[in-house]
Amino acid sequence: MSFSFPNCWSDDQIMNFRFQSFNDRHSNPLAYDAKMNFWKALIMELSHSNLLKKRDGGVGALTLTHQMLCDVFTRKGETPKCLGTVLKELQKEKHLTEYEAYRHGLEEASRRQEASWPYWGYDVLVASPLKKLVSVVSPKKANLDSSCYVVNTNVKQTALKLLKLVHRQADSGCVGADYRLILSHKDVLNLSQVDNEDLDLLLLWLESEKLVKHILIESSDTVYKFARSANEKVQNLTEIEQGVLQIQATKLQLETSVANRQLKIEQYISECKSIVNKNRKLALRILRKKKTLEKSIDREEQHIHKLECILDEICLSSTSQLVVNAYGKGVAALKSLTDACPIDHVNSTMDELSDMLAASADINEAISTPLPATDDDSELLEQELESLLTKEISSTKRKSLDNELYRVNSLSVADTVLEETRTKNSRYKMLAS
Repeated sequence: MSFSFPNCWSDDQIMNFRFQSFNDRHSNPLAYDAKMNFWKALIMELSHSNLLKKRDGGVGALTLTHQMLCDVFTRKGETPKCLGTVLKELQKEKHLTEYEAYRHGLEEASRRQEASWPYWGYDVLVASPLKKLVSVVSPKKANLDSSCYVVNTNVKQTALKLLKLVHRQADSGCVGADYRLILSHKDVLNLSQVDNEDLDLLLLWLESEKLVKHILIESSDTVYKFARSANEKVQNLTEIEQGVLQIQATKLQLETSVANRQLKIEQYISECKSIVNKNRKLALRILRKKKTLEKSIDREEQHIHKLECILDEICLSSTSQLVVNAYGKGVAALKSLTDACPIDHVNSTMDELSDMLAASADINEAISTPLPATDDDSELLEQELESLLTKEISSTKRKSLDNELYRVNSLSVADTVLEETRTKNSRYKMLAS
């Protein structure tokens, strides 16, 4: 998140007023509140930006100081004179907390979770009230310039982000292997991408929320076991996880030993090259040492390989257990469904279904059968049809006779006209001759 100054930052009149110290609020409450809200919003926006971040990890600056704010808010050679009052107000609103008080509060919360009931009651009912009373009666005068403040929301968000990164790394490996949620301090530091001081704050917050547990192993190293999710509390180490930790620690020691021996072999080789011409016997003695180291490296690498095989078998066993549990849940679900639908009920239902289908087929066949006709009706219909055919034939014959008669008449008229024409023509020929 980038940070940018507001538009009024270039206005000299407004910023000269806002850079001055706060007056009594009763004299002008509106101006006091507007000025306070301006600086509070600007400081919180700055804390959530990338400007004060030490490294790439996190969602913003986990801590800030008065001097850091003065360096950022310097304008034309002038620094704000009101930041001390604003920081106190942010502490009252639980946005900021002094670094030492924040660490002490988280450590006390973690200690109470692991303490017995008598100690917890004594701490809550006696020790804590006495400490608060002493702090009120004789408060420590902190140096404003050297005081460091923790941004509460940034610590929470960055810690949850770290938990998600651990879960993502664990999920990318073997399925169902909870021991991948156990990391060394170095692994957590590389994964979080924050410095050691900020990482301590993140781990303290996670531990106060029961999302991580620090464990001291035999090699005086510290490992951290993370919860499976942000909604679950971290559990104690199991015997399997303790065994895995021991295997991993042994494997790490062997790898370190192999690396040191390889460096020693390189040193022997360089020494042998430098004295081979001056002292041949000493060079041969150095080569024998080198051979001995190489044999020991081979043995240790074999041990490392065996330990890696054991870890792989543990991973496969955890995966097999996860699969078997899934099978068991599937069988239980199928059994519940089978119990809800017994075989006798299925058989009776199928018998009823076949009976209903047969009845339905009989009904359809009955519906499709044509209705029978009576004999009287058929005789009357035959007679009526015969009479209609007779009338049709008689009318057809009459029409054909009329047509023939007309044709004959037309032929006779035509013959008469033709005869008269021939007579006239013969007369004309006689007169012409």
